[in-house]
Amino acid sequence: MDALVVVDTPIFVEDHIETILDGLLVDFDSFVASIFPRTGPYKVGEIKAILLVQEELLKRHHQLDPFSFPAIVPFTS
Repeated sequence: MDALVVVDTPIFVEDHIETILDGLLVDFDSFVASIFPRTGPYKVGEIKAILLVQEELLKRHHQLDPFSFPAIVPFTS
């Protein structure tokens, strides 16, 4: 259970979104830069949805850092 929920401390949307963005790889820097010009506030669900689309685009274009995923090393004897 989330410790903040237990002590009845609110989690602000801005803090939640900042935590999500801070945890992204450098591959997502252009995504992060692109969402800041918006004048109205985002909702966490919007950020997650946009981020999933961005992730799929990066995968499709093979731009994700190969070291950010576990390597599959074939077993050789």
